[in-house]
Amino acid sequence: MPLSLMSIWNKTKDINRVTTETTNKMRKVTQYFLSLLAIALVFVGCKEDDEIVLPKVSFELTTSEIAENATSALALKVMVDQVPSTGLEVPFTLSGTAEEGVNFKEIEPKTVIFEGGSNEAVIFVNPINVGLIEGNKELIITLATASEYELVAEKNSCAVTILDNEAPAADAPVVQFIEASRVSNAYLEEEITVELGITEALANDVVIALDFVGDAVLDTDYTLEGVVSNGVILTAGELNATFKVVIKNTGILDIDKFINVKLAEPTVTDYAVSTEKNTFDVNIIDPKVDFSGAWLSSANLYGYFMTGEKDADGRVLYIDNDDVYQVKQYYQKEDGSFGTRTIYPYVKVNEADANLWGSYRHIFLKGEGWGHTEDNYRYENHVGNIFGVNKLFDDLVSYQNVGPDTDGFIRFVQLEKEAASGKVIVAEQDFIMYKAKDGVDWKSKENNPNGAKYFWYDDSMQTQGDITKSDNVEEIVVKVTGEGTYDLNTKEVIVTVTMVCEDTGFITKNGGNTVKQVFKYIPNK
Repeated sequence: MPLSLMSIWNKTKDINRVTTETTNKMRKVTQYFLSLLAIALVFVGCKEDDEIVLPKVSFELTTSEIAENATSALALKVMVDQVPSTGLEVPFTLSGTAEEGVNFKEIEPKTVIFEGGSNEAVIFVNPINVGLIEGNKELIITLATASEYELVAEKNSCAVTILDNEAPAADAPVVQFIEASRVSNAYLEEEITVELGITEALANDVVIALDFVGDAVLDTDYTLEGVVSNGVILTAGELNATFKVVIKNTGILDIDKFINVKLAEPTVTDYAVSTEKNTFDVNIIDPKVDFSGAWLSSANLYGYFMTGEKDADGRVLYIDNDDVYQVKQYYQKEDGSFGTRTIYPYVKVNEADANLWGSYRHIFLKGEGWGHTEDNYRYENHVGNIFGVNKLFDDLVSYQNVGPDTDGFIRFVQLEKEAASGKVIVAEQDFIMYKAKDGVDWKSKENNPNGAKYFWYDDSMQTQGDITKSDNVEEIVVKVTGEGTYDLNTKEVIVTVTMVCEDTGFITKNGGNTVKQVFKYIPNK
């Protein structure tokens, strides 16, 4: 159906209206876009004109090294990628195993300073030759952060290895032991002086490093004197140094232990260690001496200690003894010859120390078995005349025999393993003797009708033969010491003994308070 002119006109108006609206919208979008573009251009323009680009700082190298005995400093270069016009300061810190002032000289200031117009600066590291062999040390220098610059992450620190000069110079003076070894009997508790020598004196004090090994135990079997931090001080200008190994007596017989002293690897470069004389050994021994082939054989057992009884036929009965021996004792005369004693010592090996001879005192009752009446009963002592002590007094008292009672009067000391001879020691000790108190007549026979009873009979009955319990005696102390030699082949013991006593009777008889005598012992049979 054909359209009327009015309809066409109306449609044309509608089309024009839509077109106009669309155009307006597009114009607005375009204007908005242009505004955004303008803003962006302004922003970009401002950034290009106003942003500050920070300089980047870094080490040229992240690792380096220098010998501790180097004669010049190590120069560590620090770089900046922009040349500063007015200068730039970059602080840094130090860490690592190297100690400032010990392994390297103090670094001050701890700041890298870039002068205006320069893009590099230097940190100087001056090593110190400490003279110790202690291994390489590491110094780590780390640049600190700040707002004025940026750090290159992988190059913000440098690790410097200070190389130790780990060996003495080829011509360094040589240290060595003067002796190679010693053998020492533990009983003697010797102080062994160990000497070291150096081929050329040093200009400074130095500690010679030592190692102590072996099965001997420090502070149990021995102690050390003059050793500091496992070393001995060699004083400047001296060619020798010493220290002491002090042997301790643990009381263990047949000990056989070693102390091995070695010159350790030097901890300083001042000296070198001898390739030959670099050890010193101490062998601690105390072998059991075999007495059975000489003085204390079965033939020398003393079988005449009385029981105090007699058998039906009137024969004296003796105890069954298997550990007390009798040896012959001689004393040296003024002309050097030896005279015999009438009473020989009774010897019993010490129970705690089989190398020690002790004396033996046998106490028995002389009573009914001997046919005595009760008022004549008494206890008697059999005791050996050790060192002839009874000959040095005029007024000693006892219950029959006079002599000291001691657990040890001669100690045998073997100086070498499996040796047939050695040393004997009379350890410093007190021999206790007795004299009657004032007013006591020890051998009085008063009120004894038959004249056969002494005063001491009753005294012995009251003490049961133990004179130490008597109220009628007082002690006399004789201080004894001595030493000598023994020989298993010749079966002789020769010992020089010094006896000191302050008793007036002793001094009167001997012309002084000291007597020195030489004694010889041989087997009784």
